[in-house]
Parts: sequence; structure tokens; C-alpha cells
Amino acid sequence: MILQQILEGIYLLKSELPPPPGWQTTNLYLLGSKKLILIDTGYQDPRLVKFLKNFLNKNSAQLKKILLTHGHLDHTSNLKEIKQELEPEVIAHIKAKPPLERRGRAEQIDQWIEEEKSLESELGKIQILHTPGHSPGHISLYLESLGVLFTGDLVVGEGTSLVGPPEGDMKQYLESLERIKKLELKMILPGHGPIITEPYQHLKNLIEHRHLREVQILKLLQQAPQAPSPVARSHPSF
Repeated sequence: MILQQILEGIYLLKSELPPPPGWQTTNLYLLGSKKLILIDTGYQDPRLVKFLKNFLNKNSAQLKKILLTHGHLDHTSNLKEIKQELEPEVIAHIKAKPPLERRGRAEQIDQWIEEEKSLESELGKIQILHTPGHSPGHISLYLESLGVLFTGDLVVGEGTSLVGPPEGDMKQYLESLERIKKLELKMILPGHGPIITEPYQHLKNLIEHRHLREVQILKLLQQAPQAPSPVARSHPSF
């Protein structure tokens, strides 16, 4: 496992195993010093639990909570093992329940969030924001005291997030981007890719990219009406 300190009390944790084909390495985050919070649990890596145990023992700390940004496998695959070994409270949005049930992870959830709320942490208040688009139950986590936003797959460090059926919704995705753009941000810590140190420019680029794609699709359909599949095949960058 690779551990990198981002700020005082914020650690980036990555698996050294190559991700499954077609996946990107998932960014996990540890927050705090003694009563730690873990954001997401990554794709399957049998060494993660041992690493966490050693880290906690070395720092005389406990893993108190796990916050799941959403229910996809590359963010939840180690959940069962961590829950069994370290007994943290696990929190997810209620709209993430169907994908978590399909993947056999729902029984590990202790608290289903139905409305947005705040949690206390050693670094200050964490606001749990419902930010659907990539998936219906997606949440982002805002640490206002530091101007840090953990975005899961709403915003990634390179490229753009997949917003596709059956879980993706482009209208909700753009609304979520516009919403987080109004926060006071110094840094975005995404679920994949590098840390984003110019959050507003990054968000501006993402929104403009999606709007440009909409204009291009409309122009194509005006030239000759087509079904979605041929358009996607002829323009894979959409």
C-alpha cells in the first residue's frame, strides 16, 4: 500500500496492485489522528486490512467510521473485511442501497443517510452532500475548515467521470458540479487520479466540456436524425 500525507491529518491511501482491466486505481483517504475516518475502501486488495491494522496500532488509533461515496465495486470491495476486523461504523446514502445490495455489501452499512447531514471529526465538521449524477446515491464530503472536498467519482483528477445508464444522469451530474462550484474550495481530493489544486478552473473545464458535447450531439442530429448507439460509436469521446 502507498500512503501519502496530503495535509495535517489527511492521508491518501492507494493499492500497489494493478487495478482490474478497464479500472483506475482508487484513491482512499484517512482523516484524523486517533479517531480515524476512512473514505471508501477500494477494489479488492487482501493487504489493505493488514496495512490499516498496522497503521492504527502504530498510532494508537481507532478506525471509527467509513464513509462510502457510492456503491461501485472499485470503492467498496474491501468493505466486508474491514468491517469484520476493525468494526467501524459504515455510512452510505440510502439511494446507494440497490447497488450495494446487488454487490452483497448492504449488510455492512450501519447508517443510511436520507437527508444531508454533518459529522464531527478531529479535523472539524464534515458536511455530507448528496451529489448524484455518476450514480443516484453518490455523496461528496466537504471539510469546510480546510476548504477540502472529497468528490469520489463526481470529479476525478484526470479526464471525466462516466455518466451512463442505468445509474448515470447527466442533468443531475451537471447540477452537482454547479453546486460544488459554489463552495469555498482550496483543494479537491478525487476518487481517482491526481489531487486537484485549482478546483474552480477544473470544474469550469468539466462543465464546459459537457456542454460542448451537448452542442455537438445536437448538430449531428440536426444533420441527420440518428439513434444513440450510432452517434456514440462514431464519436467515442462523448
